[in-house]
Amino acid sequence: MDQFSGGYYHRQSYTSRSTTPIRQQPQMNQYSQRRDTSRPRNYPSSNRPSQYQTQQKPYPPPPRQRNPSPYRRAPPPGKFSRSSAPPQSSYNSYNQGQPYQGKSYEKRQSYSPTPSRNQIFQQFRGKQEREQRTAVEREESYNVRVMKEREAEIQDINSKVKKVNEIYADLAGLIDGQQDLIDQVDMAIEEANAHTKEGVTNYEQARLVFENPISEDLFGDKIGRDRPKTPREEERRRLRNARDRNRRSREASYQSSEFDCKTPFETIQDDLKEVLKDVKTFGNRVFLACTAPSEGQYNEYATYR
Repeated sequence: MDQFSGGYYHRQSYTSRSTTPIRQQPQMNQYSQRRDTSRPRNYPSSNRPSQYQTQQKPYPPPPRQRNPSPYRRAPPPGKFSRSSAPPQSSYNSYNQGQPYQGKSYEKRQSYSPTPSRNQIFQQFRGKQEREQRTAVEREESYNVRVMKEREAEIQDINSKVKKVNEIYADLAGLIDGQQDLIDQVDMAIEEANAHTKEGVTNYEQARLVFENPISEDLFGDKIGRDRPKTPREEERRRLRNARDRNRRSREASYQSSEFDCKTPFETIQDDLKEVLKDVKTFGNRVFLACTAPSEGQYNEYATYR
């Protein structure tokens, strides 16, 4: 019997003297036949095909490995430079097994999904340097802008100081022109002060004479008051006192400005008040010229446009 005829035993004699049991062979069919190694195997997991199982490619790529270790050995320094290193393709599973092609450690590690400590430190240091450079540039731009603003303010202040100097020069000329009048006013004030002191002295002397009447005449003879006054003298004294009282009462009840006659000292005081008023007016004009008035105002010292 043939081995492919569906029998269970090989062709041999049943009259064999051997006591060895006959080895039973399994039945071979289209699903259990011996595998043919001349053609590729299309069903690796099961001999029975399925309509939901896709046919695998004859040469699949190797499975993708996990993230490579970031602690790979770096090449010796100076052996390869970035300028001489050839361009490297993207990092994927097809060139993992390729030999080292002379690329620098930083260049090769930059394509790794997991950055190394050296890369992290370099990124952090680069970020710090960029932030510091940005801060320095921002500070320099701010300083330049502030200096421009200060320069404009300084020019404005210089122009105002120049105008103030011109005003002071005009004021000095005005004072020089009025110096004679100022000297006359000063002399008048000194004379008025001397007259006032003299008037006070005369008043004190008159008061002393009134309190201590003269007891001697021009010849040195004593003027006695032993003789009593006559009725006629008493009447005269009484009438004189009454007339003085009436005159004082009339002066107190009737006062008019047309009878107001100023003394020389009062006239000088009024002149001084007028001078002070003129000086204050001139000072106000100088102050307005020194400050920054609104646009369009003008005076005899400056015109602002």
